[in-house]
Amino acid sequence: MLSKQVLKACKLVSLLLVLVMVFSGCGGTEVERYLKKYAKPVDFEQGLDNKTFGNADDYRFFFAGEIHQQTMIYPAKKMMLQYLHENQGVNYLLMEEGMGAGLLIDHYIQTGDEEILNFALECKKGLHTDAELERDLWQWLYEYNIQQP
Repeated sequence: MLSKQVLKACKLVSLLLVLVMVFSGCGGTEVERYLKKYAKPVDFEQGLDNKTFGNADDYRFFFAGEIHQQTMIYPAKKMMLQYLHENQGVNYLLMEEGMGAGLLIDHYIQTGDEEILNFALECKKGLHTDAELERDLWQWLYEYNIQQP
């Protein structure tokens, strides 16, 4: 008897969850509304300027999303890193990486040891990344960093 009541309750909860998921998308999601209000196109020819980010003087963090397997994400990351460092004084980069890959890439950026970079990228084979474009990003960041005071 109890199991029939539990089964009915589970069916009812499942139906309610489906209805909530279907109707919660009506009128656009919070993300869509946010992007419509705040998103700004980036001109890769012109680069970034203060208007791209609005008044960033009081920002303590800047979060950037990404789209996997899109080749323009790597030049965009370079532009953003350079702009944020040179115009906003940003000196730290936190990225979505596994802990091991993050440590290896950080070691490469500190030392320029190509064997470490090769190993890190070899370990990431088959993931959502373009190894050559990612290699170019890390090599660029290493070269950029050694030019900084």
